Parts: sequence; C-alpha cells; structure tokens
Amino acid sequence: MDPRLPPPTDVTLTPFTEPDFPVLCELAGTIWRQHYAGIISDAQINSMLAGRFMLGHIEGRARELDTRALWLQVNKRNTGAIGFYRSAGFEVVREAVFEIGDGFVMDDYVMAKWV
Repeated sequence: MDPRLPPPTDVTLTPFTEPDFPVLCELAGTIWRQHYAGIISDAQINSMLAGRFMLGHIEGRARELDTRALWLQVNKRNTGAIGFYRSAGFEVVREAVFEIGDGFVMDDYVMAKWV
C-alpha cells in the first residue's frame, strides 16, 4: 500500500474467535517462514506460534474468569523464554531464589501480566 494514499474506508475489522486460530496460525507460519528462514529454525518458529496461540487462549480464559493477572516463573538464564514473555506483555516483578535439594538452587524471575 502506498503510504501517500489515504487509508481505505471500506475495511471492517472483525475480532478473531477460537475457531479462527488454526487458520491464523497457518498464515503466521507461512509469513514467518518466508521472512525468518535462515535466521531461526523451523522448530523455533513452530514453538513461538504454538506458544502465542496457547498464551492467547489462556489470557482469554483469564478474562472470562475475571482474573486480574497471569503469573509465571522462569529461570534467569532462559533469555529466550524471558524475551518471549516480555514481548507478550509480561514484566519481571521479583526474583525467586530457593534451594530445591541435593545442592541445586532455583534462580528465577517471577513475571506477571495484568489482563
């Protein structure tokens, strides 16, 4: 679309519903594979699409249940997951460091997203 042209006035945006998600995921997969091939693997693309789909479903259900926030805990070294959660609107609210036995320690962030 030419940015110098006015936006179309005959466009109607309709919210997606759960039955639309498979088609949306297929379309997103096609677009991601065309633009991110060689940058990230096909498995990474599939994981991100599935993660976004599941998170969207959970957020919708949380709103239906009048839940105020989603909470999760993630290892501080898992930068990929932290980046994904941040891009989905989560923020770090505190650290969680505790022993889990046999000399192992969990060193995590607690993240939250208000819905």
